[in-house]
Amino acid sequence: GETDDERDARMAALREQTQRHIREHKAKLSADGVRLCWVVYHDGGYTAAADTKDSAVDKAGWGLRAQLFNLTADATEVLDTIVAYGPVQLDPDVDSYIGCLKKSNNTAELTAVPHAMTLLIKWKRGVGRTRWGMRSTGTLGVIMVYDSQYTKDVCTAPEHVPVPCNNRTAIVVCRRLIEAARDRRVQISWVKVKGHSKEEGNDRADKLAGYAQNGGEKNVQDIAMMMDLLRSEG
Repeated sequence: GETDDERDARMAALREQTQRHIREHKAKLSADGVRLCWVVYHDGGYTAAADTKDSAVDKAGWGLRAQLFNLTADATEVLDTIVAYGPVQLDPDVDSYIGCLKKSNNTAELTAVPHAMTLLIKWKRGVGRTRWGMRSTGTLGVIMVYDSQYTKDVCTAPEHVPVPCNNRTAIVVCRRLIEAARDRRVQISWVKVKGHSKEEGNDRADKLAGYAQNGGEKNVQDIAMMMDLLRSEG
């Protein structure tokens, strides 16, 4: 079996691999002429009622930690940080509903994606323009750092691949908002992080998802309004 020292060394190597991939994506964005880039760690959490003594219901929540970098200056200096987290919403009358029919780890992981896309679309045309000089024709870089291969795979599958039946509406909403971000010149790439590897950004997103499971909310986005806007635009 693996000793504690061997496991620690393996986790350290995985953390460095994630950071190397982030640096490589930043370098590619910079080479493409992108000035500003958000690195977004996102995660979801789920606890079944049967697994806890203090709740009679299942709990599921999502969290994200986004940090802004200027790729034309010191690409390691954090210029701004945004955190967001909230519960998996099952009520279609609530503005943050993305189409989830049940609470699960997969729906928690998925829910972070539309909130990240909506937040960044709004940032680009708002604070990004007024404070950071982003133009509508300028490209914003976004590196999505994920530990759920399921989420990355269903969000980035080619158009010819059928949408899975499970979580179908939520997946469609994720893909539509990713498409909307790209239509608004948001260049998105994805980097894998090993969950529970003591990677600082992933640990932070995991902790935020835990807050959400216990009823916490911050910077929850109005998904319904964004989807209505996209429909009105055709």
